[in-house]
Amino acid sequence: LHGGYAMVIGHVGDFFPFVRGAYYDGALKTEKNAQHHETTELIVGSEWHFHKRVELTIEVDHARRRVAEDGVRGTIVRGQVQLNY
Repeated sequence: LHGGYAMVIGHVGDFFPFVRGAYYDGALKTEKNAQHHETTELIVGSEWHFHKRVELTIEVDHARRRVAEDGVRGTIVRGQVQLNY
């Protein structure tokens, strides 16, 4: 079992661009027989604080995941609106 992540974030006006990379190599104890898992991700995105109480986050996640002998690659585009009170 080993892995980790690193993240770099900046501040440009009301924008907070970021890049995050993650790696995990091990087993998931919640799965039957705790099969071997390997995950590699690269996430690029930005937060936009366009109002004191509202944030918008957009990110693109490039992932490669392998469980035992089966693997999958894909790209996910994710958006989030957060209201702060």
